[in-house]
Amino acid sequence: MDVSRPYHKGVTSTDLTAEPDDRAGWVLAEQGWAYPSRFTVRTEMDGFTVAMLVLIADHGPQVSVLQVEHPIMGMGAPITQKILRKIPIERLVNAGITLVRRPAEIVNAEHGWYQVEGVEGLYGGRPVREGRGSQTDDERLARVAAIYKQAVLEGRPPVLAVKDELPCSRSHAGRLVAQARKAGRLPATAPGRASTVPAEELHSVAKD
Repeated sequence: MDVSRPYHKGVTSTDLTAEPDDRAGWVLAEQGWAYPSRFTVRTEMDGFTVAMLVLIADHGPQVSVLQVEHPIMGMGAPITQKILRKIPIERLVNAGITLVRRPAEIVNAEHGWYQVEGVEGLYGGRPVREGRGSQTDDERLARVAAIYKQAVLEGRPPVLAVKDELPCSRSHAGRLVAQARKAGRLPATAPGRASTVPAEELHSVAKD
């Protein structure tokens, strides 16, 4: 998941919690991890209570409900547009994902069944491609390339940025970067070295 830079001076959150919704199923999003299809994130931010309902969609988590309130209602500070702009939605969702995801194991690839650690029963229902042979859709590769270029601009390790912002494992992030490079969305590079993104592309990323 891409963490938007405009939120880096947002309000301060404390005591963040996240848990699967009562109606949640489990989604095998990548090799070895499963995510609840619905989960809630709650935190306190500068005196306000923030709660979100997050749904796992085809292309990642999406916030479907955002609730902000002051614990003492009308006696507290008002909720203004300025306050809402400071809520780091993407960062809170990222933090919530790390709390709710669980290890998962494919038990029958032919039928698409997998088991989630600590959860009774089997999930799935369609064939699961095991190993490294499956390809990634073009929209996801475009996202990987954008995260990679932004990390290069900021001087951060780009593969680790992909790992943290999607999120996914370190090895999976490396494979996604390799696929993005093969698809022409990232320039070629020597093994062990990050791509050098052309100056005009960095300028475009910086403006975004």
